[in-house]
Amino acid sequence: RRGFIAAVSSMLPLGLAALAHSGKPAFGKSPDNPAADYPYPYDSVRDWVAALDAHGLLIRVGEVDQDSFHATGLFFNLTDQFTWWGAPAMLFDRVKIDGEWIQGPVLANLQGHLSTDSIIWGLETHPGDYEGNYRRAKAHMREVFSANGNDWPYLDPVQVSASEAPCKQYVLRGEEIDLRRFAFIQTNPADGGRYINSGSVFTEDPELGRNFGTYRCQIKGPRKVALNPETNQGGWRMITAARERGESVYPVAIVVGQDPVTFMISSSKMTGFARTGPVKDELALAGGLRGKAIEVVKCETNDMLVPAHAEMIIEGEVLLDEPLEPEGPFGEMYGYLGPRDEDKFWMRVTAVTHRQDPWILNMFTGMERGLVTAPMHTLIEHSLRQRFPYLVEYYQPHDTMGITYLAIKKTKPGQGLEIGRAVAETDPIAKITVILDDDVNLLNQQDILRAIVSRWQPHPATHIVKNGRGISIDPS
Repeated sequence: RRGFIAAVSSMLPLGLAALAHSGKPAFGKSPDNPAADYPYPYDSVRDWVAALDAHGLLIRVGEVDQDSFHATGLFFNLTDQFTWWGAPAMLFDRVKIDGEWIQGPVLANLQGHLSTDSIIWGLETHPGDYEGNYRRAKAHMREVFSANGNDWPYLDPVQVSASEAPCKQYVLRGEEIDLRRFAFIQTNPADGGRYINSGSVFTEDPELGRNFGTYRCQIKGPRKVALNPETNQGGWRMITAARERGESVYPVAIVVGQDPVTFMISSSKMTGFARTGPVKDELALAGGLRGKAIEVVKCETNDMLVPAHAEMIIEGEVLLDEPLEPEGPFGEMYGYLGPRDEDKFWMRVTAVTHRQDPWILNMFTGMERGLVTAPMHTLIEHSLRQRFPYLVEYYQPHDTMGITYLAIKKTKPGQGLEIGRAVAETDPIAKITVILDDDVNLLNQQDILRAIVSRWQPHPATHIVKNGRGISIDPS
């Protein structure tokens, strides 16, 4: 990777600048009025990518040799130059995998740029004003949340026929299925193999309801996929509950190439997860936030309803009487490899339906801001303000996972430690929680560091939580 970056470093910045500012979007429409050309809401990932392109946030590469991990190297170079929140999306038309050129496209970083937080809701977006675009999105989210009685809006999905569903253009069964023919890549040299790492894994339970989450899924054969919902995640609870009920087969569907709002909800905790009662319908939440119902279609080999405008649906069944199998390793945190797990669920693929020339999204996990964050930060801010009305802003940057910033309007001594302890003791991602005055810009880490070195003393302004909860991917 480093050798490849060194080889292209002298010419890459010029190429990126030319692509980003040429005024010629890859999809052929004028960027002068992006909202008119690509109206919100975006029903598919194709609509979303076209909108990113119209905003000058897409770089298109004709072909890339992933056997030499050139896509990974290019992406590292992008974030080195433009930062995690300023790097554009990428589209690779063809990818070399295991010695063969496979038609893509493969997509990356579709919600990495901070301006995607405003584009995803069809808001006014100013080129280069990352912070302003992000804060406009948060203001919009606060209005949406407040207007619905301090809750998100919900709009039930609408079922359509198979003939109306783009994801049903091709239907594969049995020996026709070989997931290795599609452009799923191995991201890092030491990963356990090729991964479906951006799919929404749909599961259902008679008591817990419907759930979908973005879990890493290792391709272990033409019709075999390892599933890795971590312990206590929604998918893990539902599959485990089925096994405890004595069931031998559990249906699962992996949705690849979702619309941007469905992907954002899949990758976050917008509704929470009830331990004993049913969860709120996340597809209804996606429809409510978009202001337009998600169209769904019935799977071929089970009764699950999945987004009709997805690129691909991988249907399968977890064989609960069969032994668990190893999965991984997989690069999950910047510069570190997540360990191999010896005991993970896996599924036998029963059907694959897809669009013509399906678009495959690869997450460069641990290297990119993976999703739009304004809605989750709005939800967390609302929850914290119920107890701490002096909170001004909350921000959890993805490029330094494990640190959390809060700005407060302090009115009496002790408030910083008060709210800081509450966050540190309840949020496993908040390994380091920093409380700042409200004149510090939480989106500028240099401003934050300057405030720390000039305003903070370790004693008495520090509290250490002993034996607190952490996140499983933390290498320490």
